[in-house]
Amino acid sequence: MGGFGSGQWPRYTTRFTVESCPVLDVRIWHHQRHAEREGTVEIAHTPCPFGGERAWWLCPGCGCRAIRLYQLAGTLRCRNCHRLVYASQRATAGDRAITRAQAIRLRMGGSASLLVPFPEKPPRMRWRTYLALWAKAEDADARAFAEVTAWAARARGGLAGRLRVSP
Repeated sequence: MGGFGSGQWPRYTTRFTVESCPVLDVRIWHHQRHAEREGTVEIAHTPCPFGGERAWWLCPGCGCRAIRLYQLAGTLRCRNCHRLVYASQRATAGDRAITRAQAIRLRMGGSASLLVPFPEKPPRMRWRTYLALWAKAEDADARAFAEVTAWAARARGGLAGRLRVSP
């Protein structure tokens, strides 16, 4: 077992995320009617099915139409040319469970922290809805706790082999 390329891929690669790059959005530019500052980026227009037209940037790298161009290393390119990924593509099952539990807690008007008690039922919310959300949050909390526990066990097992404990 094992060999070149076996095992898990690194969780965080050297790729940048879309969220970490400055963005030039054609929809914002088009609505604000800015003077064209970028002489090298062309704009294409396509007709919409019910009239009007839609503006697109033409990527200077590959020539494809894009709503957003991202600036990385001083160049404006589309997401594919810069090989950008979304932060959600790197999320583990534990990360998704924590995010889900936090979203439910915030919806209830409470804190996003998983360490504080679950918020009380908001006024005018049905008890059936409250109990269903509470059950979903408990499930997400349990999944997140299981992922964190598994991660800690893996980390402890990896450190045990490296540490020398003298009697």
